[in-house]
Amino acid sequence: MTLELDVTQRTRIVTAVVDALQQALTGSTCCLRGSLAAGSADDYSDIDLQWTVAVAEFGDACRALATHLTRVER
Repeated sequence: MTLELDVTQRTRIVTAVVDALQQALTGSTCCLRGSLAAGSADDYSDIDLQWTVAVAEFGDACRALATHLTRVER
């Protein structure tokens, strides 16, 4: 796999992942954390997200996470 450091592509993927996770479970929220949220990211910065779900949904959210992420198009 080739390492792609395209900030525009990263932004598009981050937006798609945040949207997918928020839509995955009613009432859940997903937001950026770290350097991307602070506006101090560079080309090599990782993507830090916080996905908040209800306690009762936690197990289902963990089991379905990979499925939700595979729906995001690159």
